[in-house]
Amino acid sequence: MAGDNNVVTYNRETEVTTTSIGSLHPLTQEKPALKWHQRHLARVILIILFAGVLAAVIAIAVLLAQLTTKVEELAAEKPTSPTEASFNTTQYSAPLKEGPFRLMPPTVVPTHYELFLHIHLPFDGADTLADKFTTKGSNVAITLKAVGDKVASITLHARHAVPTTSTSGHIKQFDKDKVTVVKKGSNPEETTAVTSVEYQTNDIVVIHLAGALVKDAEYVLKIFFDGVIGDDNTGFYYNTIVKDGKTKYLAATQFQPYRARRAFPCFDEPGFRATFSTTLKYPSRFTMTRTNGQATGAAAVDGIWLTQKHSTTPAMSVYLNAFLVSDFKELSGDDITEVLAPAGTYKVNVIGQDYLIDRGDAAFSGKLGGEMMKALSATYKQSFTAHLSKLDMAALPDKSGAMENWGLVLYGESYLMYQEKVSTADNKRGDASIIGHELAHMVFGNLVTCEWWSDTWLNEGFASYMEYQLMFKTKPSWQLENLYPYWVVRTALRTDSDAVSHPLSNPNVQTLSEISTMFDGITYDKGGSLLHMIKGMMGGPADLDAAITTYVEKYKLKTVVKNNFLDELEKVKSGIKNHLLGWIDKSGYPILTLNRDYRDLAGATDINFTQSRFLVPVGNQTRAPVSASDWHIQLTLTDGTANRPVTMETANRNCWLTTSSGKLGDYCNNTEINYPRERGSSPQADNYIVANLQQYGFFRVNYDLTNWARIIAALPLSVAHPTILEDAATRGQLIDDSFTFARAGILKYEVPLKLIHNVWPSEDNYGALASANYHIGYIERILRGTLHYQAFSDYMKNSAGQVPYNDDRWSVDWKDSPLNTIPAADPSEASYNTVLLNNLIIDTACFYEAGSCATVAWNKFKAWQDNNNTFQPDLRPLGQHIIQTQPLVMCYGVRHGPNTVANWEYLNGLYDDTTLTPANKLAILRAMACTKHEELLQRLLVMATDRNRVRSQDVSTVFSYVARFHAGSTMAWDFLRSEWTKLSGRANIVSTMGAYLKNDRDVRQLRQLQQTAGGKDIPEGPTFERTILQVEANIEWLRQHGKEIADVLATLQPNAASPALEVPTNV
Repeated sequence: MAGDNNVVTYNRETEVTTTSIGSLHPLTQEKPALKWHQRHLARVILIILFAGVLAAVIAIAVLLAQLTTKVEELAAEKPTSPTEASFNTTQYSAPLKEGPFRLMPPTVVPTHYELFLHIHLPFDGADTLADKFTTKGSNVAITLKAVGDKVASITLHARHAVPTTSTSGHIKQFDKDKVTVVKKGSNPEETTAVTSVEYQTNDIVVIHLAGALVKDAEYVLKIFFDGVIGDDNTGFYYNTIVKDGKTKYLAATQFQPYRARRAFPCFDEPGFRATFSTTLKYPSRFTMTRTNGQATGAAAVDGIWLTQKHSTTPAMSVYLNAFLVSDFKELSGDDITEVLAPAGTYKVNVIGQDYLIDRGDAAFSGKLGGEMMKALSATYKQSFTAHLSKLDMAALPDKSGAMENWGLVLYGESYLMYQEKVSTADNKRGDASIIGHELAHMVFGNLVTCEWWSDTWLNEGFASYMEYQLMFKTKPSWQLENLYPYWVVRTALRTDSDAVSHPLSNPNVQTLSEISTMFDGITYDKGGSLLHMIKGMMGGPADLDAAITTYVEKYKLKTVVKNNFLDELEKVKSGIKNHLLGWIDKSGYPILTLNRDYRDLAGATDINFTQSRFLVPVGNQTRAPVSASDWHIQLTLTDGTANRPVTMETANRNCWLTTSSGKLGDYCNNTEINYPRERGSSPQADNYIVANLQQYGFFRVNYDLTNWARIIAALPLSVAHPTILEDAATRGQLIDDSFTFARAGILKYEVPLKLIHNVWPSEDNYGALASANYHIGYIERILRGTLHYQAFSDYMKNSAGQVPYNDDRWSVDWKDSPLNTIPAADPSEASYNTVLLNNLIIDTACFYEAGSCATVAWNKFKAWQDNNNTFQPDLRPLGQHIIQTQPLVMCYGVRHGPNTVANWEYLNGLYDDTTLTPANKLAILRAMACTKHEELLQRLLVMATDRNRVRSQDVSTVFSYVARFHAGSTMAWDFLRSEWTKLSGRANIVSTMGAYLKNDRDVRQLRQLQQTAGGKDIPEGPTFERTILQVEANIEWLRQHGKEIADVLATLQPNAASPALEVPTNV
């Protein structure tokens, strides 16, 4: 699932997502996908809202928002532990000693559902339909197999009790007269009487029988029920859209991870796979209905009702069941012919609002979806038509994230609709990321499913990894490979540096709230990072793909645990399972410290290493030591004398560090690393070492100060002497690690600040520069309003000129853009990396008002406005190449131009255009938040409380936009405290604001707000606790590092290399 996407959300709805998984530049729709994809829930709140990089702020803010939204939404269930339920010990076996505790006793197993759903959904606001927003008159017939002895009851899920104020979907309680149990195939029919229906906590329903079921026999349990359709985007829910000035309705599903029970009685756990045959009865005015299976025959007409049957699905977990009722339109895809047995033909269809389909916004996703499905099938040797005959992808206007229902994938409109000539490169890449994530689930999650949510990473981690592999395969011209460490690995390292993180494989998942915590950045990003590391361990993708192919074939249509996957890896690479267990079963990751011995000896020198768990301290928290068995580190290492970067394919991978300390010479002799290496080296020499090449390993690397000094001195790069520093992923890793170590108090800030000072003038990779800006953003936020801010701001203003900003960057377009006004050979066409890099450089320059950036922004905004330009491709003036920079043009045009109120009102009017894509609308909201006019900022915050104008999932995003600038952060915090009850997405807003709070008064106000809102037991309670810890860490950081940073910056001069790093002489 992808986040309700974009960054604490990795709810890519529960996914991922995210917006897309990972962040791009400041003004993008993003994740990961957020992709979460879609994103990407309760991930520890990594606030990346950094000034100077609007894109990163936006992308990650959205991603965070998605993940947090999902987690807090799930937490709002306020579940009790299963051990607290009034279980009857005569009906329930004791919890298994091995494996996860099951809410359902393993006494009966469902094999097939025959679902009839009568959907009383009004077509529009004027509809007089009776029993509105219910499923009155529905039934489900579940074929069961009795696998236990003397089974005298059947236990399943139905959400039967909701708070009186709840608007979520549920099933009205049914009594024994609405339930029948018949032995399948019996003639005459053998019926087992139902004596009572017992309703327990945790949505558990126990159907008591007059006699015991026959072991291994099959029965059909039929339940007649009435349901309520919710309006909270979970379970079976309805949404409203405005079309031609009229309110219209649609209904859709979001069942993962435990919300199918809101729509019909079922066994709502991933380990119970069954086939589904669904029949929908709905008002005939709805023209577009879908489920997982193909419609079979014509719909039966009964007055105002249509009844449509659908083909049977493959055996799947109940959370993958789905239905859609709408009057949308479809773009039918091209035939895809499977070459694998059993051969067949299917289409990838795109469904959405008619004006989007007619405008062509579905063309990109439809074509890409087909290409990705073919790549997925070819890579892992699985035929889609062996299980289903069609694949629909539907865009829902009020959905955040995406959901991978088998055969009917549901997306937020932002993640599926791409408007040619209007949407940015970032929009296209973000859409591709989310689409790749969801389609990867057709194999990883749907065909092969985690047995229990303790191993959610077997679904989501694989999808997070595969979304990028599918992009690499289908869009090689985008050249995204070297951005994977930035988008995924570094995001995961930040998330997993908190003491409260959880293992990838977490046996302590029993309650509903514990399930919700598994849909976070650890599961998504660390899961994807682990597979990235395994690819490195195996020397490339070939062996990993071979192991995965065998794994999928062996366990298709089954549920799996971690050892099923690890055993297949072991068959390809002996010993790897033992090396990986620590990475999967333990929280966190190590910091590997390498200390070289520089003494001038007659013999060779050596390198000492230590490893320990890395934590970013909070308050008095200290880093925890680890046992020698926690992590087995596969070391790749090179030095500055190499005449080329050592790559994944050429690096020797037989050096394993399996203890907490030692000498490399004892572990790496007879390998390509072959240390001890240097003879007679001295501190005056310039040779350096770099480990964890291309950042395949999921750990951080620290060096002695002499080695850091030599790395810094080797930058900027010399084209005539390529070394490992020529590798963009390695540069990004050095930047990210050194800043992180400084924040944790392991290094002085002198190291990372001098490093980036030397990198900036020649950096041409987005991932490396964005890594620097991530950390610069944290410094900017915390220094705001302090005595040290002016020195920092002045340095950044001067350094923005040192980064090669020039006015031509505004007019560069993506070479993959279809804009007809740009000739194919136009030199202004650029790579995707260059487009992102340009926007990042422009954003930084305009944020700090460097050079002519602000003036150019205003001039371009004025030209755009004078040409009556909205977002219509045919109206764009010839040669006005601002597709990629349009969000920046709007933001800084409004911020720096005259007539502030009039310019802001112009955008405010554009926002109400109902034909705009959600990405367009978000770009306008961002721009409106860029104004310096405080009354206008206040109006924007008030506007965020108006559900008729701002979608509920966008409210927290508005706060992140407003808070990006100094005055706005104070106003947003004050508004949150005064208007708490009027806001949606409050958990996301609290975590977002925590990035800007940094004094004792802020902590007191946070605690007061929590208390006023209801104390620790409210759904946002966990977020308050995390945010308070974060603010306390901000306070301590400012106390320790504010002056230190100002002092270092005073030594750095624009257009000059940084002074040499001060290194102790007693080495």
